[in-house]
Amino acid sequence: MGIADLFRPKYRHSDVRVRTEAVRALTAEDAAILIQIARTDRDAGVRRLAIERIITADVLAEIAAAEPERSLRDLAGERAAQLWLSHACGVDADAAGTALAGMIKLGDPHALVDVVVRA
Repeated sequence: MGIADLFRPKYRHSDVRVRTEAVRALTAEDAAILIQIARTDRDAGVRRLAIERIITADVLAEIAAAEPERSLRDLAGERAAQLWLSHACGVDADAAGTALAGMIKLGDPHALVDVVVRA
């Protein structure tokens, strides 16, 4: 632990274990921090935890498009598709249209098949 670690938030600590615990302690109110961590943390495990906690499909799709590690790219894309699927099969036509557009942009054919099956 360096002296700088004393003055920065725990999610920016030099020790991956401290950052991991910090991400686990974040709540839905800390969405902006989770998004930042998912995009920028140098450890894939910490980014994975952040991706698992994000509940905004558009953000997850952006992370999937930019993530260099395949497993995290797939995770973010799958989470985005799941969130959009719940909206695409809902009663709100506007939300369904937006969700379908997001799913098409994501390019996951399995997610589109799920929409057809559930429709």
